[in-house]
Amino acid sequence: MRESRRFSFAVGVAPLAVERLKKAFDGTHGFERLKVTLLEDLPVTPGMDLALYDGKLRAEYARLLDRNPPTLLCALDPDGGPQAGAGVLLAHAVGNRNLDRQLNSLRRLPVDSVDQVAVISREVEALCDTEGTPATGALAADIVHELVTNALLAAPVDGAGRPRYAHRRDSVRTVSPEDACLLKWGLLGNQLFVSATDRFGRLDTAPWSRAMASWGRPVKVNASGGGAGLGLRRVLEHADVIAVRVDHRVSTEVVVALSLDGPRKRSSLSKSFFFVRRIPGLDSGAGR
Repeated sequence: MRESRRFSFAVGVAPLAVERLKKAFDGTHGFERLKVTLLEDLPVTPGMDLALYDGKLRAEYARLLDRNPPTLLCALDPDGGPQAGAGVLLAHAVGNRNLDRQLNSLRRLPVDSVDQVAVISREVEALCDTEGTPATGALAADIVHELVTNALLAAPVDGAGRPRYAHRRDSVRTVSPEDACLLKWGLLGNQLFVSATDRFGRLDTAPWSRAMASWGRPVKVNASGGGAGLGLRRVLEHADVIAVRVDHRVSTEVVVALSLDGPRKRSSLSKSFFFVRRIPGLDSGAGR
């Protein structure tokens, strides 16, 4: 796509979206590096592409995560502005704007035990029941469980890059203190934000790409109630906005925004998804 067309779109076709997204960065750097375009006008050669679209997720969009760097998908509201929560998480992932300072009722907890997950899930569910609907609480608890178990059991590796717990996650109850993850949650407007951070920074787009590629099709469930890609698929279905920020070999943070007053089944609602990989010494967001 020609640069002139991108510029024409940014200032003429969706000025409200661009204005609100830029404002969300609040002076932090990063927005100026994004190449804003409509999804259907996405250039063949990938860059820091921010693709605005109707929010209806499709299985074929999984290929956008295989670009280098991955395409950032931002849903538009009917008024032409970005989906609620999209600007906040885009600025956090790309511009490194502090999310904690924007949240109300913020809670931060280090987690080193699987047994903590159920307790935390109930606390988050109770918060949602108070602030929103019972349906939201159940979805939030599901998200907490998936994000924490991935950060706690799937992320840790030893010095040689071998998984510490992933191969025996059904039997592990507690991890070493240095492998603990950090869980945060809080409220902003009419949304709950949940964040889980590990200290390994090894996540790539593949698990999310597989989950997205299964969109619209049933996920095979095994006898234990689980299944390959089922957890992340549930997160995609429940969430409004997802931001994944990987500081290579340092940390991975997955942040989810969830509307407090939506219906129980949300797979048909608008979705925004941002995967940003930052490599020390290079431009943040470059690479995968």
